[in-house]
Amino acid sequence: MDQGAGKAVVESLDDKSEPKKKKKPNEREQTILEYLRMNPRATYAALQVATGLKPYEVEWTLKAMSRKGWIEDGYRISPTALGFPECYRVDIWVIPLRLREGNGGRSQDVDEEGRRLVVDSQKRLGRYVIEVLAKDPAFRDRILVEDVHILLGGPADMSATVRARDNDAMLEFVINGLRVCEGIQQTTTCLLQWTHPDTKL
Repeated sequence: MDQGAGKAVVESLDDKSEPKKKKKPNEREQTILEYLRMNPRATYAALQVATGLKPYEVEWTLKAMSRKGWIEDGYRISPTALGFPECYRVDIWVIPLRLREGNGGRSQDVDEEGRRLVVDSQKRLGRYVIEVLAKDPAFRDRILVEDVHILLGGPADMSATVRARDNDAMLEFVINGLRVCEGIQQTTTCLLQWTHPDTKL
């Protein structure tokens, strides 16, 4: 009998969150991308001066790069302003056997039909931590998982960047969240204190 029968996959990995290969930026696009990398809040006028492009050329190029997914519109909200001042790095060691069995998450996490969510790879485990575990009522208003990375050649298998309201909230998330996942063998957590650029300097 199929081991995966009666289980629900967390979500198909074949969607927009998995970037597809795109053509490389042309010279004009590359110039704008390099300038925006150093000056993410640059105005249209500043881009025109820095690149020597005409106003309509800047506008068209930005729209084209937005459609290609090379730049994103909107604002980046400070987690501190949302009430998550503490930032942590959590290194994660996985249990490959449990992932291969599809049992990387917690046994109590099921879909609408009561089927256990299938977490059968490191990619799905990362998405599970962000989309399911972090949204559990016990943690939802206390922590914010910003990102999860798969590490190659590092001491751990994966690493998560997590924001928390306080140390107690982070402790609960690690002990009663991450370490309860059957696909996670162990974790190591450290409090991040400084990054560049730091506006508090």
